[in-house]
Amino acid sequence: MDIAFEPIQVRTKKGSDQVRFVVWSMRFICEGYDNTSVGETLLPDPIDDNYLPIEEVDNETLKKWVIAAEGGDEFLNQLLDFHSSRAEFIQEVESLDVYLDNTKEYGA
Repeated sequence: MDIAFEPIQVRTKKGSDQVRFVVWSMRFICEGYDNTSVGETLLPDPIDDNYLPIEEVDNETLKKWVIAAEGGDEFLNQLLDFHSSRAEFIQEVESLDVYLDNTKEYGA
């Protein structure tokens, strides 16, 4: 499953160029499945060795920081498990024949 990370909003500490808050989306894409998780992450103060001014922070760095702040591999694995299960469910539903379809009446 491919994962595309995109920062939606990035905020810095008041009067600083230190990234502290990220609103983000991660798109999970696989064989006809394309779904997005959105979240907000408050980043910890960086250790001096890890400090980067906002001008030097790219999307890949933000992604690493968000994943680490949210729990690392366990967080990412939980998202992957959810989206993998959802992809399997959607593939199963898509393989079924439609018997009745009133979804247009309900705005779906």
